[in-house]
Amino acid sequence: MVKALLISNFESHPVNSGRTTRLTNLVDHLNDHCNIECHLLVISDKEKMSDETKNYWGDRLFSLFTPKKISWKKHSLFDKIVARLKKWILRKYYQNIDVDTLYDQRLVPAIEKIQATYSFDIIISEYIFMSGYLKCFPESHKLIDTHDVFSNRFKIFSQQNIALPLESCSSTDERKALLRANAVIAIQNNDKDYFKKLTQGKVPVATVGYLYEHRQVNLNELQFNNTLLFFATATSWNISAYNTILTEILPKLKEQNIEFHTIVAGSITKHIIPKEEIEYIPYVENIQELYDRADLIINPTSFGTGLKIKSIEALKYNKLVVAHRHAFLGVEQVEQAVSLASNSKEMSQAIIELLSSVSTRDRLRAGIANFNQSYYQQNLNSLKKLTSTS
Repeated sequence: MVKALLISNFESHPVNSGRTTRLTNLVDHLNDHCNIECHLLVISDKEKMSDETKNYWGDRLFSLFTPKKISWKKHSLFDKIVARLKKWILRKYYQNIDVDTLYDQRLVPAIEKIQATYSFDIIISEYIFMSGYLKCFPESHKLIDTHDVFSNRFKIFSQQNIALPLESCSSTDERKALLRANAVIAIQNNDKDYFKKLTQGKVPVATVGYLYEHRQVNLNELQFNNTLLFFATATSWNISAYNTILTEILPKLKEQNIEFHTIVAGSITKHIIPKEEIEYIPYVENIQELYDRADLIINPTSFGTGLKIKSIEALKYNKLVVAHRHAFLGVEQVEQAVSLASNSKEMSQAIIELLSSVSTRDRLRAGIANFNQSYYQQNLNSLKKLTSTS
């Protein structure tokens, strides 16, 4: 059997964020549909892995500890000054970090020992920031699961007056990282187009979005109880979206005298001020049960980067979705399955229509079934092609 090693700076469990959902989702499909035995190497400043991660991986889990503060004892005074000056300049004037910030040369012997023991056929770097370790595997088929575009990413956030992300690098650095791989995985089509242009066609790039096999449902048995759900992690763009729901969308719905119930779930609930009329669920133990309670998923996220996995995830559970167009950026043919809007006013109107029109709901549900089938098959085919070692 072909063996793959995924290299990550975060654990796979608990599955409570976009990146952990992506990682476990990818691994499950590599195991079940590509006949690839997956192993995970976590390189981080955490000395212990969670029980959930250890139970999921068993003896296929490796972890290497790298402290946050690198000891300078073996470096000259000149090296210290240059490294600190470079870091200060990057953050002060460019708001970017070095793409190899997470690379620790001291770990190379341990990684090479792991490879000598297991002889992995495929190596997958989770994010470009772990790509420095790909050089430890000269004979393996090397991939980067990018998750996002990071070239000057801070500019998107500075335009919105939002706290700047830590993960932002120069386009030169991003290109350098991508060229370390034999192939690149983009999470959505806009990212794919950018990576192809950035690398000038020197490395194959293909889109592998959120992989899922959708649930088959009998539309005649579905009930509709006017329950709205916003399910999100505590990112700056999600908090901004929550404020839009609170101040612009819910007031419009109340003007129509329509009865509805609103749920806000996920880690975002720990970073917002609660309102009496909204139900908050900080920790979601069973995602399917949460979606079973909801009738309509709303996502007014109007900026940010990458793929909004929670938006796609809702379609997996055959849920009606009203979202800002940005939430499905780079996802083709999604218009048949989702009610897309360009602003909060349009979102409010779309929600009102879905709450009151059975025919509109049925039309979208039929579109969801068609979209799910084609979206899943396209992504699975791309994954199989990218991971082929023959």
